[in-house]
Amino acid sequence: MLLASLLAILNEQVTASAMADIRGALSIGHDDGSWLTALFEAANVATMVFAPWFGMTLTLKRFTIGAVVATMAFGMLCPFAPTLPALYVLRVLQGVAGGCLPPMLIIAALRYLPPKIKLYGLAGYALTATFGPALGIPLAALWTEYVNWRMTFWQIVPLGVLTCIAIQQGLPHEPLKMERFKSFNWTGLVTGFPAVAMLVIGLLQGDRLDWLNSGFIRVMLGGGTLLFAAFIVNEWFHPLPFFGLRLLGRRNFAHGLLTLGGAVVLLTGIAVIPAQYLAKVQGYRPLQTTPLALLVAIPLLLALPLTAAALNLQRVDRRWVLAAGLALMAGTCFMGSFVTSAWVRENFYWLQSLQIAAQPMVILSILMGVTSGLAPTDGPFASAMFTSLKVFASVGATSLIEGLGTARQHFHSSMLVDRLGNNALITTQSVDTTHGLGALAHRIHEQAVVLTSADLYRVMAGVACVVLLLVPVLPTRIYPPWSTTPPSSR
Repeated sequence: MLLASLLAILNEQVTASAMADIRGALSIGHDDGSWLTALFEAANVATMVFAPWFGMTLTLKRFTIGAVVATMAFGMLCPFAPTLPALYVLRVLQGVAGGCLPPMLIIAALRYLPPKIKLYGLAGYALTATFGPALGIPLAALWTEYVNWRMTFWQIVPLGVLTCIAIQQGLPHEPLKMERFKSFNWTGLVTGFPAVAMLVIGLLQGDRLDWLNSGFIRVMLGGGTLLFAAFIVNEWFHPLPFFGLRLLGRRNFAHGLLTLGGAVVLLTGIAVIPAQYLAKVQGYRPLQTTPLALLVAIPLLLALPLTAAALNLQRVDRRWVLAAGLALMAGTCFMGSFVTSAWVRENFYWLQSLQIAAQPMVILSILMGVTSGLAPTDGPFASAMFTSLKVFASVGATSLIEGLGTARQHFHSSMLVDRLGNNALITTQSVDTTHGLGALAHRIHEQAVVLTSADLYRVMAGVACVVLLLVPVLPTRIYPPWSTTPPSSR
């Protein structure tokens, strides 16, 4: 199940990182190409809400193997799409298939893992939020620079075959529960799926279409919000819901979901800001950014189980582990706010190295709080809410960085031009150089990007501080799953 979840994450991250090369190979413009990502993400996130219900009905083994095979098949077909609309359809279908996989991992961990090693299983799930995304740029660079752009779609096939064999051998055979379809939550599906898809599309296309100045974005965000409100009301009263909203009555579960949203925004920002800076200011391609991503990804394979071992000790309070991880993230963002145009890849090493300790501390502490005291029967509800919120928060973080980044870059460009225009001597000297106005415009753009990167780091530091302030207020003390000490939160 871990391999299946990693397959879905790698498929998503690698194709996103290599999208410029994919568009170039297929002669697709930027605007048309943006829909390849938006439609995939919309289908992916919307499916995660409903996948646990189908997984329990059709059994984890059958459902997961079917989703893996479908993800591989649609990926194999994508490079051969005869037209752009056909490629859109294939990406939507692959998004649906891929969205079925990550929620199954939490269900399997809660159902099958004994208490002594449950935290290590959750550390495996944490790989999908830390290690998996960090491999996106390195693998995209490998395929596009040294092999073939089609491998960004085909790379999942060997892993998919291995995944199917592992699931077939490792999961028990269970009977189908087709009788659950008699009380199927049709209203939830009809309202929830388009609601989430519309919100994701609105967020991902908002910056390109100028947000609420676009009628299309107003319809996507407004209509999606209304439909989602109807979905939530229906889930509260339906006897067989997709979301177990009553789980929010658990103090630690509610805090875990709230903290998860902020943590995902931080993880996304800490990864995206340096990559964007290096690409726009220093002209780095994904291959040149790869060492920065691998610096975090590879040590996480050791840091995650070590953090799980620490949290598995009864005397360790996960609240302070969470607080320490958030403080490290806040420190990273604060130090990153001093970025200058002289920074290159090596300047980010010392910042990113802090994430080797910070990310496992935050993600595992959140997972421990969310899953504490949950019965296996609650697993599908918790999985649906946790995984869909995680990916939706990632989409929201991307939208925030793009929208705020565009606004701040325009602001800084205007301020720099105004200051330059007020100094006629500097302006005349700059224009009279060999490169003339082109070089001057490049310098202004470069400095605007630097100032924007610093602003984004400050915003991320603020997010970390807000989430940090919630730690001593909301959660209660939680003990390891094997402990016989009865936590009050349970």
